[in-house]
Order: sequence, then structure tokens, then C-alpha cells
Amino acid sequence: MTIVLKLILNVFTFMVLCCSKLIVSTLPYSKLQKLIGKDFNQSIRTADPNQEKKALTIGRSISKVQRALPCKSNCLDQSFACYFICNLFKIPNELVFGLKPAGERLHPHAWVELNGKAIAGGHNSLQYTALTRKTKRSYLSHE
Repeated sequence: MTIVLKLILNVFTFMVLCCSKLIVSTLPYSKLQKLIGKDFNQSIRTADPNQEKKALTIGRSISKVQRALPCKSNCLDQSFACYFICNLFKIPNELVFGLKPAGERLHPHAWVELNGKAIAGGHNSLQYTALTRKTKRSYLSHE
């Protein structure tokens, strides 16, 4: 990917991440769910190598850009932005919500997976138990 394309992707990611932060912090979860999609208990289509490469580039861009935001960005903001951008490029992905015990409390986390691997928000996703997975209906495998 050329430097110009990386710059364009980073600027676009910055705008989407800012919008994601605004949406996540202002909309109630019931409204947010309508934007995200439905829970599905079946597997999704596997992304091809080209889609996987694009998704990993998107994930790296989000990781880089979130450090430049004027406000703190959490895993939900980043995952929502990654989910949106991947869907825009028609890359099959899943938005995953999970929990892990932290003493007497439960710690929530969100991340985006592609082909079973975390691409955003997931540096420590293996420590969490996935509770729900959201995806677009068109990404479901029809086996």
C-alpha cells in the first residue's frame, strides 16, 4: 500500500473513529444494536486472503489512529469503527462482546474477528469468554 493510500486510510479511520466515539457515547444500547446487526449462532463466510490483508490494514490503522484522538477511545469505539469500515469494504467480520472475571466483578470487552482472529480491540481477547457475536446476515455461510 502506498504512502498516499495509507494517509487516506488513516484520515478516513480518524473520522470514522470520532463518529464511532460519538455514537457509542450518546446512543442507548437498544439503538446501537439496530446499527450493529443480529446475533447469529452459525459460522460466517471465511474472508479470502485479499480481504484478510485489507482487514489487518484497517485494524492497524485503528490501533495507530486511536492514539492520536483528542479523547480516550475504548474497545467498543474501536471495534464499532472497525466493524463499520470492514462492512463498507464488504469484508466478512464479527463484532464480539465478551466478559472475563476480575475479582468479584465482570470486565466487559469488545473486539472484531476475521477468520477467527482478532483484528481490532483484541490484543487480549483470548482472556475473555465471548457472549455474543454480531454480523451482517449476508456474511453467514450457507453450508
